[in-house]
Amino acid sequence: MRRQLDISQQIQELINRNNVQIRSLELLGKDIRELYQEKEKKAILIIRSKVYERTILDAGIDMIDIYDSHLAAYVKKEERIIIVLPSGGKKRYVLQTQVTDIFSDFFRVQPLDPRLNERIKLPPFHSVHCRLVPDTITLRLQEGELRLIRKIEGVPEDIPDTDDTASETLISTELTEENSGQAGECGITDTLHGEDNDIQDEDHSLLLAAKKLPGTLVDVSIGGLCMTMKKIWPAEIKDQLVYVEFDIETMMYDPIDVIIPDSQISIASFAIVRTCRFVEGKYILHLMYLTALPAMANNYFPRVKDI
Repeated sequence: MRRQLDISQQIQELINRNNVQIRSLELLGKDIRELYQEKEKKAILIIRSKVYERTILDAGIDMIDIYDSHLAAYVKKEERIIIVLPSGGKKRYVLQTQVTDIFSDFFRVQPLDPRLNERIKLPPFHSVHCRLVPDTITLRLQEGELRLIRKIEGVPEDIPDTDDTASETLISTELTEENSGQAGECGITDTLHGEDNDIQDEDHSLLLAAKKLPGTLVDVSIGGLCMTMKKIWPAEIKDQLVYVEFDIETMMYDPIDVIIPDSQISIASFAIVRTCRFVEGKYILHLMYLTALPAMANNYFPRVKDI
């Protein structure tokens, strides 16, 4: 089974170099926070690739209320929403949130840690390759000249559809002996497209021509990954856009220790470098995918005992 998701609109705010990812309104400066609390400024909401300007209010610890009766009837519980908070200058603050409660004239969201999802630790033989995305491609994505399409292949046929946001478009289904034969191979690939939806061969060739550096996966989740590298690019890479490629094959494990059926997942995704530090002769990088992998990807990550 094959699906395609357009994730272009959601990523433009995430890759903007002037944007700062935060996990709570508590991290805003007092002056900026008061502007929103006193309703002097409106926040930008990105919901299902549509953009809205709305008033928000701090509803307490890790809770934000958004006032709009029409949107309250439009959103769904557990839906993911990006909130962008302009500061008055070039800098803007970005929160990834999830709807927790819906009322008649407003709804409530909770800010999320970009890597809140379960992190699956992996043995040290899983390799990953990482490319620094050329500035020309990053700029074209920001300007809307390129669209980012995520292709998902090999998903079990009986996984139902949903109308939720892109990151939740595929529903997770637990793999058991009864349906393990459907697991097989799964591929998730981010590709560059033009306005006419054609694959941009020139840009894709430019991306693949970028220097590819090897690394080792430490852990993986549907929100991002941690990896180690012996060497990195000479430039500062925090908040830079990268393209990561890796495969996970559960048949590589001792069947006694693996607690999901044999399967394979191949991932080629754009991501942002959130942290990079040098420890004991190697670099440790934490990456966040531009938008989360579908929930069903968790079924392809091996849970190995006593790693």
